[in-house]
Amino acid sequence: MSLEGLVSTSALFHEKNGTSGINVVNLSDAQSYTTGKIAVVTGTCNTSGVEIDISATGYTMADGTTASWSSNSDINRVLFSATPEALLEGNSFLRDLKVSSSNGRVCVTEVPGGNVATSGEIEYLLTAKVPANLLGQTASFTVVILGD
Repeated sequence: MSLEGLVSTSALFHEKNGTSGINVVNLSDAQSYTTGKIAVVTGTCNTSGVEIDISATGYTMADGTTASWSSNSDINRVLFSATPEALLEGNSFLRDLKVSSSNGRVCVTEVPGGNVATSGEIEYLLTAKVPANLLGQTASFTVVILGD
């Protein structure tokens, strides 16, 4: 099986003060992927959250195998998008992974040190959930996991 992918982010701002002063902020990054594997997990969540077990994503890759990871250093990046609004959080080793998305905006994050365990222990799961202040609401989400 082969993989062709690109994760690209870019931000460019021109801040002007009349016609005399200008500040330019330009941040960009692009990473191509030709090896590795991906998993795409979609669903609906509420304030209780939906757990995503990276050792059993349920995603079938092009070669017919199920995408899963069995090492705590094999996941590189996580992409997250939600509508209308949701959070993606990790627990334990992933406690530093916390991103939010609204209106379908895509968030891209590095996995901190690749510290994801897949032993089936509940503290190593990702959780997609609607923020607590939006009690009673639901959101649709997509998580893309990139790794070796």
